[in-house]
Amino acid sequence: MYSPKDDATRDRMTHAHQRAAQALGVACIGPAAWGWEGRTIGRPGGNTWLRVAAGPDRPDIDHDPQLPEHWWADLRRALDTIAKTDQAPRTTIRESWIVRNFPRYLGISAPATVERVTGHADIQWANLTGDPLTRPHR
Repeated sequence: MYSPKDDATRDRMTHAHQRAAQALGVACIGPAAWGWEGRTIGRPGGNTWLRVAAGPDRPDIDHDPQLPEHWWADLRRALDTIAKTDQAPRTTIRESWIVRNFPRYLGISAPATVERVTGHADIQWANLTGDPLTRPHR
């Protein structure tokens, strides 16, 4: 896994994760799982996973982004399209990784079977754009 790029990032993101857990009433346990350069931090909390992602200036959204309804409809349509994509030749998470890391990061055994579907896997504000959600190819 990754680690934060510096102590300031570690402190800021750890504090944001703690605030989110408190606000949601989630008791997180186990080690933190960091995203690239500390842009995300996640930890298990009971039967949930709490993940905080950093936006352009800060890891939380404290205001309505004022995106029009068609933006949300475009996002739903894009995710539906991704889910319908043929997945035959590509597996991005191997069984050996699942068996090794479920106990390590989640504190539980890996499931006996895993249903695989095509998905984004890292949807967060840092990975989305404002209006328009996508731009047409030229």
